Amino acid sequence: AEARFSKSRGAGRARQLRAEIERPELAFSASDIVIPNQPWRLDVTKRNVTNLHAWAYRISLKEWTRLKRTSYGDEEGFLHGNARTLKSKVITDWSIPVPKYLPDYKEQKLSATGASLPVGYYLLIVSNQESKPLANGKGIVTSHALIGASELSIVTRRNPDTGTAQLLVLDRKSGTPIAGAKAQARYDRYDQKRGETVGRLSSINETVVTGLVELPAPIASTDNTREERVAAVSAWLGKDSIATDHVGFYYP
Repeated sequence: AEARFSKSRGAGRARQLRAEIERPELAFSASDIVIPNQPWRLDVTKRNVTNLHAWAYRISLKEWTRLKRTSYGDEEGFLHGNARTLKSKVITDWSIPVPKYLPDYKEQKLSATGASLPVGYYLLIVSNQESKPLANGKGIVTSHALIGASELSIVTRRNPDTGTAQLLVLDRKSGTPIAGAKAQARYDRYDQKRGETVGRLSSINETVVTGLVELPAPIASTDNTREERVAAVSAWLGKDSIATDHVGFYYP
């Protein structure tokens, strides 16, 4: 009936409905940080997708942090906004096995294995075609995620006696405390005179044998500025680094 009465309103609605039912959809997720040089878990949600391929692009920790805070609205906007990064050399790529199902147009979930990644930070692209990660067009669907590979793990807390931020640095795999790791905090405060938020970095301190390090106290409020807060903390050992902005320390 759709072909016979192709110009009718009913045929137009039927085409829209069929396109909606057959539209490919894709999303995936993984841990923010994985252990370097070993496989990791990748969770995929898909619909009307029969093939999947992944690419990993190396980015800096600074860029990784920036991208996590940035919203692009949709995948097309993200790909366009990061076209320069996606034109750089791919660190690794791999195919993701997809079980063969009869087409039922329903959402399906699967778990897959991600390729081993060396220490560093990465932008991951997953698509239902395997030749061009930046490809965009009818029937092509793409999703992205940000992932880091680090042997370090950090736990933050507030010293109940002094109110300063403390950092515990551990080996991600064994949980063993790490001595000699360097740590630094970034503080933010609102400057009323300048009408803007300003930031500064603390001095760099090292963890002791227990893996603990206490970061310098924030600056107290003045007439023109409000109290500082710890906006982020970072730790590094050699070329391996890790950071978090989920600190939440506020000081009187």
